[in-house]
Amino acid sequence: MENLKLRIGGMSCVNCSKNIERALSKDTNINNINVNFSTSQAVIELKKKIDYSLIIKAVEGLGYSANLSDEEFKKREAIELKKSKNESIIALSLAVFVHILEFLTSYEYKDYIVLIVATYVQFYIGLRFINGAIKSFKNGIWDMNVLVTLGTVSAYLFSVYNLFFTDEKVLYFGGEIIIIA
Repeated sequence: MENLKLRIGGMSCVNCSKNIERALSKDTNINNINVNFSTSQAVIELKKKIDYSLIIKAVEGLGYSANLSDEEFKKREAIELKKSKNESIIALSLAVFVHILEFLTSYEYKDYIVLIVATYVQFYIGLRFINGAIKSFKNGIWDMNVLVTLGTVSAYLFSVYNLFFTDEKVLYFGGEIIIIA
């Protein structure tokens, strides 16, 4: 038997680690697997020597990144962290703008400006959650991406419907932006 250590990226909760374990444990070449969410590491006990790239591709097929090298993992994580930080700052700034616009002004077209901002946040900054949810659906697993996507998309669509098709102007664009931020 042989042990393989992988660094796993893109996990957002403990459920992600359990989903990876569940999916990979179906492989007949794997004797045992333990994925630790807090250390972002998987220890895989193999029954026989196999090509590691097959396991890495299987993990990536679930929507996560996998690396044999700590250095490559740290590089990827640093890039992802910087991108997430920048997107969060932008989303929070837009959330403050939207809340000021919603509560402190009586501008006639403010709801349409808020719609434009919410659309940007939902489908550009929130795209990582949507892509993660799509991968989760394809693999038959549920994670935080699904939760965030269902919540924000339903709030967005409900608000669009109320804005254009009802006289009741109950809009949840601000909440949707805060959740994504």
